[in-house]
Amino acid sequence: MPGPLHGVKIIDFTQIIAGPMGGRLLADMGAEVIKVELPWGDPWRSSQKFAPNESRGFMAFNRGKLSLPLDLSKPEAQKIVHRLIKQADVSTMNYRPDVAVKLGIDYETLSALNPRLVYCELTAFGREGPDAHRPAYDMILQGRSGLLAAEGKIAGDLPMHISASPLIDITSGMILAWCVCGALYARERTGRGQKVETSMLAASMVLLGSRLTQVEKLDREGRQRSLDQLAAKRAEGAPYQELLDASPGTRRQRRTGNVYYRVYATKDSQIIVAAMTDSFRRRMMDTLGLTDPRLDTGYTTETPEAEAIGAELEKKAEARFR
Repeated sequence: MPGPLHGVKIIDFTQIIAGPMGGRLLADMGAEVIKVELPWGDPWRSSQKFAPNESRGFMAFNRGKLSLPLDLSKPEAQKIVHRLIKQADVSTMNYRPDVAVKLGIDYETLSALNPRLVYCELTAFGREGPDAHRPAYDMILQGRSGLLAAEGKIAGDLPMHISASPLIDITSGMILAWCVCGALYARERTGRGQKVETSMLAASMVLLGSRLTQVEKLDREGRQRSLDQLAAKRAEGAPYQELLDASPGTRRQRRTGNVYYRVYATKDSQIIVAAMTDSFRRRMMDTLGLTDPRLDTGYTTETPEAEAIGAELEKKAEARFR
């Protein structure tokens, strides 16, 4: 059965992970996605390669697409692209702005050829500000946004990047696909195409969630005190662990903080507990024969007794399940 985007033609100029992920999601919904890549291929074709110019990494983020190898620095290649654009509905882009202009695939050039074109541009830091011209990858944004520090993992006094998944890349791709769908819906109502933009920095802000939310009444004194301590330690050249401990909100990531959302050891394996509501938390405590005074006053992980409760829970879990 055709997907909801059946009949939509997309010219995908993106490469590596973030942009291609967006195109893959649109292809999954039925769009015809033509990936324009260098004659020697997207660099990600070399990631986990299992055959010449084919790799697991490339397939994961480019499945369902058609490939069109072109050297866009050549005038004849640009002519091919411009013919395609006249028939297209969407163009996705993650080149730096100066590169897109040089290659003749910037919004002004392509929209002049096709006023109904939806042009979605994914950048590292957005199109304004001192970093607008800079490229970046997932790990760079992990550090720049604070996500890396928020994870709280350290090896040899250095922060460890989140390696299980390229979180910011994948989130950026999802947002790109969301932007395209929104712009296509707007075109149905107005008949006009438009340029929509998102950035990897914006995606990282989405992932940080409540850490970016400041409640003045609650945060005014304590947060500022933590920031002052952090600035002082930075000036002293303190090691990373001390900087992490001084950072506002760090305690939320400590293992003893949330005893209802973590891993416990059992006799033959481990169990993961995710009790996100009071009813689940009470059931967990009843199962282990424990009480938690926080449940009677409104649950929070940020109390002095959390560590003691966590230690007691570990003993009970080990005794009960081992």
